[in-house]
Amino acid sequence: MFIASVVVPILIFYFYLRTKREREKYEKEWRTYGNVKSTAILEGRILRTVSYKEKFYQDLYLQVTELWIDGKQGRVKAIKKEPALSDNEKAGFHTGEHVRLSGEWHHSTFYF
Repeated sequence: MFIASVVVPILIFYFYLRTKREREKYEKEWRTYGNVKSTAILEGRILRTVSYKEKFYQDLYLQVTELWIDGKQGRVKAIKKEPALSDNEKAGFHTGEHVRLSGEWHHSTFYF
């Protein structure tokens, strides 16, 4: 019984510290998620917009904005992902609007 009274609190403390470190790592990654390198430019007219929240980790969410743009490259899907904070405003993109976005390409999708 004495071993259990010593080992159980040590195990609980160990897993508490491990979970806390993991949470800090994911929160740091979540805060910097919207930072994208500006290596390319996409220009065109917005055909369709969709905005939604995506789960990142436990109670951390990402605000995702998807745009379908008709430009020189044809119809392209452009995605913006940023941390969903309470003070975040939704991106003000409207159908038919002409936009110029800077970001980077991943396969056939443009991230800005």
